[in-house]
Amino acid sequence: MKPRNTLVDLQCWLGYDRVYTVDPVNRWGGLALFWENSVEVEVLYADKNILDVKVIYEDKQFHLSCVY
Repeated sequence: MKPRNTLVDLQCWLGYDRVYTVDPVNRWGGLALFWENSVEVEVLYADKNILDVKVIYEDKQFHLSCVY
């Protein structure tokens, strides 16, 4: 099974509406960010080590960097 399929299954099991993934390089790494439809997420940059996103939730807007 591909890692993406596994993450989509996990997304559903955890109850999140959306998922963004970065595939692993060989057998290492890989990133996933899960969120609900009430949150707006714009991916600004993604590679094997970082997800850089803009998040809008209700009346708040912020920048989030997730590093592996």
